Amino acid sequence: MKYLKDCPEPGMGTWYFEIDSDGVAYRQIVIQDDGTFIASNRKHEQYHFLLAEKAIDDTEPYYTKITKKSLKKSGLAIFTPLTRNGIKSKPYCRLGLR
Repeated sequence: MKYLKDCPEPGMGTWYFEIDSDGVAYRQIVIQDDGTFIASNRKHEQYHFLLAEKAIDDTEPYYTKITKKSLKKSGLAIFTPLTRNGIKSKPYCRLGLR
């Protein structure tokens, strides 16, 4: 897995991604400037389940490659309570299936 950070524009917060070698996002979180967040595993009132709809090209200059450890410090901890069950169910749910 690869871990990326992006700060698109002032006022858009900081975006974090966990992607595989093909650029498919498995987890994504946006931490807004006011400290609130939008996470791919929790339904948001306006953005629903926020997750990149196409492969992410991690060679684009606006992405900063970060470590999993720094991602955990920044926002991945939001996913922690769901991680154990997610890992158990992953073999049964291929990408693109419900």
